[in-house]
Amino acid sequence: METNVNRVLVASGANVGGGVLPNINLGDLFIYGPNNELIDTVAKAQALSATDEISIGAALGRNKNVILNQITGTGIYQYKGRSFVAPKEKIVLIGDPATGGINVSAGEEYRLRVYVKEDQKAHCQRMPMFDVNYPASNVATQEVVASFVACIYEQDEYGHSKIKDLVLLERVSDGTFVALTNNATVVNGSKNVTSSAHGVTVGTTVALKLGGTTANDSVYLATATGVNTFELDASYVGESGIVLAADALTATDAANWGFKLTGVPQESPISRAANEPSYEYEWIDFDAVFSQAEDRAVQTVSSKIILQDVDPGQGYWKQVADREEKAKGYWGDVSKMRFDDRRINSLVQVDTEYDSIVISHRSTTKGQLQDSRTNPLKLEIYIPVAGDQGDDTPANNEFLAILNAYLVDVLKFKPIVF
Repeated sequence: METNVNRVLVASGANVGGGVLPNINLGDLFIYGPNNELIDTVAKAQALSATDEISIGAALGRNKNVILNQITGTGIYQYKGRSFVAPKEKIVLIGDPATGGINVSAGEEYRLRVYVKEDQKAHCQRMPMFDVNYPASNVATQEVVASFVACIYEQDEYGHSKIKDLVLLERVSDGTFVALTNNATVVNGSKNVTSSAHGVTVGTTVALKLGGTTANDSVYLATATGVNTFELDASYVGESGIVLAADALTATDAANWGFKLTGVPQESPISRAANEPSYEYEWIDFDAVFSQAEDRAVQTVSSKIILQDVDPGQGYWKQVADREEKAKGYWGDVSKMRFDDRRINSLVQVDTEYDSIVISHRSTTKGQLQDSRTNPLKLEIYIPVAGDQGDDTPANNEFLAILNAYLVDVLKFKPIVF
């Protein structure tokens, strides 16, 4: 968190309390003028002066503890707003089946190497690099190599596998796929799949695509062990549930195979819903290569395509939870710069999307042992997407409309529009 951020306010979406200070509720946002009069209309905001000091009032904790963030108009030098942007995990395709797959030859040993990019390895909690080797064999088809690598990748070491918690490995293939007769039931971590009268001859091994009909949907080798059952060659890595027959397809002519690797969103052991405030949002950036293991020059022997690059997004609730948490300090829950900002309650709403407002300004202070000092400060405000407080329509006199009226009409900044 930037050191010049002295306030982080998380709004609830709508003002449900009164504008009088004692009646402000958690998540409310109100603007007050130089004499602490409530600025509750666009007209009142437009009547303010550039030299006026406004205050943004909010309740942050138990017993309706209200703080006022004072900002002088002439001290504001930046006014920005960002709409919500969904985060994206990185997706890498190695060996596109449409252009030849992973290109293997008999008698060669191959390696899939996945490297997790990170700045530090605290207490050796993570392995930054993970290898799966396919041993040299006189029989090496793409199907065999891909199946072997997927099986080893999913195996636990000492009861746990760190790499599959960080990067998900799936296989993709070519072939002509046809839908099963009935829906399929799958369980994460299990090799067993059930499907009533699936239509595949018992004892036959097929390529089974589960979860979609596009070229890059996950494919397994599946043996029909009964008229209603399949056994996969590796544990199912998707979510447990029912896969519709239209999205559960089989093929017997899949010759070209590849690997699709996807960063896994990290979950905190702390529950925000239970108001346990500690949270560290992170996303996984990684690289991967498929190469001949015996070749001293580590070069890929298959094409690598980045289907989707990592993007942390903007206003994702886990990010906002981090911003809120890092604005706290002593007492277990106070602003790091203003130690009287008690905010015992965490205001971030789980699974909520937020738009953001950042006001950069200067504040002049004078200490007992020093002369006047000008501090660069920032106020961050997070408002749920489509919340009333983020409505910029002047006639509605909502928070953003009033804030725009002062920052745009009086101070001549560009308006924030969500």
